[in-house]
Amino acid sequence: MAPNFGPTNVMSQPRKPLQHIRVGRDTNQSWLGEVIPERRLHSLYSAAREIGVTEELLEPFLIEAGALVAADPRFSNRRVFSAADHAGLLAEIPMLVSLRTIRREIGASRTELERLVAEGCLTPRYRCETVRLRWSLTQAKDLLSGLQSRATSVPAEDPAWETLLSASHRRRQSLSALLAAVRAGELPIGTLGPGFNDLRLRRAEIDALVPAASAAQEPLIPATAFGISVGIKDKGRFRALIEAGQTPATRLRHPKTGIENIYMTEADIAAFHRRFVTIPTLVAQTGRRFRSCAQS
Repeated sequence: MAPNFGPTNVMSQPRKPLQHIRVGRDTNQSWLGEVIPERRLHSLYSAAREIGVTEELLEPFLIEAGALVAADPRFSNRRVFSAADHAGLLAEIPMLVSLRTIRREIGASRTELERLVAEGCLTPRYRCETVRLRWSLTQAKDLLSGLQSRATSVPAEDPAWETLLSASHRRRQSLSALLAAVRAGELPIGTLGPGFNDLRLRRAEIDALVPAASAAQEPLIPATAFGISVGIKDKGRFRALIEAGQTPATRLRHPKTGIENIYMTEADIAAFHRRFVTIPTLVAQTGRRFRSCAQS
């Protein structure tokens, strides 16, 4: 009978370092006599399964966080990273939502949401704009609850109070500056209801805080005029960009007619140029001829 070397072969197998052993989600697992209280490594495959998202959704977040390398040809279960170092990110990703969801959940108008994003009051968890679900609903709700907790109930249609956007436009102050003044206790805030659009500021208090002489005179450019200046001569196309939420704009109603007009502030223009480049913009920036920029 041939000798059975099975047990000997098993014992002679090289042992993997414990930090490289695949450890499950359950705590207090034992491996080679050592109790391992928690997972030490995750792979793209295991992390996606654990948090309940696809690998395609998870991968760009991990690449931006430095956990994975882009264009890695290995299988997803071989692309590993520290589980502890990125536990917070993994816990947050399933909770990320679209801007449309945030707008609905906090009761903000489209213009209010655009301003909150443009002024950095709401920040994406991931920079790439092709990822739609990259916004923290928790951050948005914390912003709203922090303001609502300071607000007092005000009567509807009281002319002494105005919306945050109206106050921002009237006194030429950024929305973020007004919110900072509210948090600092410099401006009282009122509310008509639970949403962001229900928040109100008292006109007299704003006028006292920001005198007319010191109010920054921020220029407002009609959106169609700005679109033409950057080479979008079809007025409908530039407005379509705004309506689709691809670039921010400022909406103001005429005080007499009530007709809403769309303008571009300096912040709106800066946000447009951060995302889009047109040939007239290249001509202005480089001094090159139009044809040269168009062919490059």
